[in-house]
Amino acid sequence: MQVLVPRGELGWDAIVHLYDEDRVVEAFEAAKVAGLGPTASMAQWYRTLEAEAITRERARIQPLNRLLDFEFIPGEADGLQSSVLHAVQHASATLLYEPAVSALITILAEEADAPWATHPGGYASPRVPHIKVCIPHRVTRSQEELHKTVAHEFAHVITMQYTKDEAPRWVEEGVSVYVEDTFDPIDREDFASGRIDWLDWVELESEFGLPDDTPEDQDAQWLAYQQSGWVIRSLVDRYGRPKLAEFLKQHGDESFWRNLAAGLQGQTRTDEAMRRVYGFTVDHAFAEALEYLRTA
Repeated sequence: MQVLVPRGELGWDAIVHLYDEDRVVEAFEAAKVAGLGPTASMAQWYRTLEAEAITRERARIQPLNRLLDFEFIPGEADGLQSSVLHAVQHASATLLYEPAVSALITILAEEADAPWATHPGGYASPRVPHIKVCIPHRVTRSQEELHKTVAHEFAHVITMQYTKDEAPRWVEEGVSVYVEDTFDPIDREDFASGRIDWLDWVELESEFGLPDDTPEDQDAQWLAYQQSGWVIRSLVDRYGRPKLAEFLKQHGDESFWRNLAAGLQGQTRTDEAMRRVYGFTVDHAFAEALEYLRTA
């Protein structure tokens, strides 16, 4: 998941600027002065800052390699360096990624594992001078869950780099689910049999914008992640990882004439990338993925 930042309320532009520079302690102090807005509209954002700031105040930052640092609180997240590095290497190898930007993996403070946690599954966001991945402390209790969570979130880092942050959510999350390799066999059977609706890409994209306040909303989002992952897995199993990497990179192609032509034809960047790399439409990819579930 990527964290989206607010703009333009109660001086929050300056707070977000501090956040963008990963000066999270200063940002949180400024947020406490700025307040939450007349309708508490900044409450979730305030909690995000709080979690990162209380972590930074007590944390150490240790380099894991030339382009990867690890932030953790001694006594809360010791001895996880090799596990984190292995998960990052797994995501990179799966997506054929050669690291080109600095990244910081942060294990958030244990006290941030609270009912008010705004991103309980973790998140990635671009900062200066690195991309930052924040991992909830609760996942450190299981080596498997830590590996999957770090791999999932670092896949977002890679997707951001490949696509220049131009991919739709179903692509972003589908790639991360594929890298994480968490596929529910019951959901697979339900998709294949029609007991669960197989959405088209427009419907699927809209599922990621729904609230997750109720168990029904959470179930719908889980299924959206699962379907997105199956579409990406189908593409990889049929056509290979190099084509997936190229498909992602095509989203970031800033060619003026190419994007103008695609726009005139009513095509999205994903439509154009799919046609260029795979030779068919997004609708065809979705239909092929459903057939894959029924026969593979």
